[in-house]
Amino acid sequence: MGINLYVATYRGYGSSNGTPTMTNVFKDSHRILEGFKKIICDADFSRSLFVMGRSLGSLPAIELAYSNQDDFRGLIVDSGPSNNLREWFSSIIPLNSPVVNDDSIFLNKVKLRLIHTPTLIIHGEKDSLIPVNEGKELYDNSAAEYKRLVIIPNADHNNLFDIGKKQYYKAIEEFVKDFC
Repeated sequence: MGINLYVATYRGYGSSNGTPTMTNVFKDSHRILEGFKKIICDADFSRSLFVMGRSLGSLPAIELAYSNQDDFRGLIVDSGPSNNLREWFSSIIPLNSPVVNDDSIFLNKVKLRLIHTPTLIIHGEKDSLIPVNEGKELYDNSAAEYKRLVIIPNADHNNLFDIGKKQYYKAIEEFVKDFC
């Protein structure tokens, strides 16, 4: 595709240490972006940046797109939740809490209402962890002038690549070429 990819993991995952918390995920994402921009500048790489997040990783990706809209050519969300898995956290945070109510800036769908960066949303039709309706809700809430929703037929959350590899990569390739 002619693109370079930088992948970051959460604290406590892969070979990193530390404790994975939502606060750390958001804080770290901003620090990672600043470090990455320095690497790109020092190496004289293209400044055409896209941010992408898969599943839970869509939370920091959307946070970065929301906070740094001028830095990115596009936002790619793969199997992301619109409601930040609030039903999963309902034993810790009541659903009527201002932190997770339908207008909370914590939620992906609310941030997307304020993001004008071109947006590509990819979701599996039969996603059993984050239902396809959440992908559609992200799309419906996106304020981007250019936005595209790609639903991979018969794909679940963790077999998206196996089921729809060609469609998945074609969507990303076209999106990146359109906005580089």
